[in-house]
Amino acid sequence: MIAINIESEDIQTRQGRKGAYYKQTAWAYLTDREGVTDPHPAKIQFMVSKDPNGNPVAQKKGRYTIHSSSFRVSQYGDLEIGFLNLQPVQQQAK
Repeated sequence: MIAINIESEDIQTRQGRKGAYYKQTAWAYLTDREGVTDPHPAKIQFMVSKDPNGNPVAQKKGRYTIHSSSFRVSQYGDLEIGFLNLQPVQQQAK
């Protein structure tokens, strides 16, 4: 599982050829080929979704994993990530 941690709900606005787009920063905890988790998370940015009025909607602070709907197969048969869809990780009861 790839763990994603969101520490801020701030959204950055970028201007592209087709208008503005919005990104949010998160931290990804990745593993190597042997399954050992890197001790330092990687800073990532991802596009945020928009509400019905076209306003950006930030992911809430918390811990997430990548939902399976984020993956797709390219025209060449390669597995790739499309729009990043995050799924909250359920906290275990203590």
